[in-house]
Amino acid sequence: MVTPLDSIEDPTLRATRLRAWTERLAREYAALLHHYRVGVPPVPVALSTRVSVWGTWDAGRRVITLSVRLIEQYPWDVVVEVLKHELAHQMVTDLYGLPEAHGPAFKLCCDHLCVAPQVRAASGPLPREIASWRAPPEGAENDKLLARA
Repeated sequence: MVTPLDSIEDPTLRATRLRAWTERLAREYAALLHHYRVGVPPVPVALSTRVSVWGTWDAGRRVITLSVRLIEQYPWDVVVEVLKHELAHQMVTDLYGLPEAHGPAFKLCCDHLCVAPQVRAASGPLPREIASWRAPPEGAENDKLLARA
């Protein structure tokens, strides 16, 4: 866990922290599109201070939004799983043209992205750790081989 954003008094430091998180999420999103070969147009990933939801896909505005509270209270691998959940919603919209929330097409997209089972639901508690369910980063095997050389 990190220091809560609203406990940081310096507005410049708060803005820097938000920018760093947003940039890291954008890199994660781009890596997910590449790694899982997802053919959807890239969209911005934004942060929200809403506390009622962990993340949203807004098809009208074409933006994925994640909660600041999610980043503050959970390890990064859980944040990435929520990002994958929202990317699955984007895939349903962009690839299938469907308005459904958590129907069969969403389940197919979650399967494609290897979304952890505990993160596929619309709500509920999130696991504290899910690193073991993430696919290894692209090139991980090559990195091991290079390290041995």
